[in-house]
Amino acid sequence: MTEAAWLAAAAIDRTVREFALKHLSDRKRRLFACACCRRVWDVLGHDDLRRGVEAAELHADGLLNKRALAAAREAVDRHTGAQDARDFHALAVKWALERHRQFPLCSSQYASEALAASGRRKFWSAAYQRAVAAEQAEQVVLLRDVVGNPFRPVAFAAEWRTSTAVALAQEMYESRDFGAMPILADALQDAGCDSGDVLDHCRAAAPHVRGCWVVDLVLGKE
Repeated sequence: MTEAAWLAAAAIDRTVREFALKHLSDRKRRLFACACCRRVWDVLGHDDLRRGVEAAELHADGLLNKRALAAAREAVDRHTGAQDARDFHALAVKWALERHRQFPLCSSQYASEALAASGRRKFWSAAYQRAVAAEQAEQVVLLRDVVGNPFRPVAFAAEWRTSTAVALAQEMYESRDFGAMPILADALQDAGCDSGDVLDHCRAAAPHVRGCWVVDLVLGKE
């Protein structure tokens, strides 16, 4: 995949998925899956599924014990097999919790179809496909937020990781409110950061999620 194709991708097709897998840790794959699930949070349909997303996030950061993980998987599994909109949502959460390295990225497809089905569109009708495509266009922006640009790797200097920058990044990570990204850019610049890629990403008018490549660099996460 070329840099131009990666930056212009408007959907998470097989090529994009396989390219992204090469540049994502298990943690980042799972957090991206959770971000896709959170985009359809209002129509997940059951607290078991919402708790499943929260469990997957904890699991991504190594904060969930095996018993709690098994319980979350079991609760989500009870909602699969219905073959309706809720089933798509349940499958999106299910794969966010799964062990196989490729499964978390499957959550994006199920989440987009769940959103399309929730509007009572006929399965795979033109309207349904348009809804799936529109959601995937939003998802791929989040995927780039997590992956970054592998064609332009950033050497993040330790001195940029000041107490102010870390505090800002940690607060955004914990709250999932990334409105302070431009302020983080200022803090990094004050610390001597001269990476246009880092500063531009912080100041761009684009959404950010847990796993954001800049926030992870500041926090020392992989």
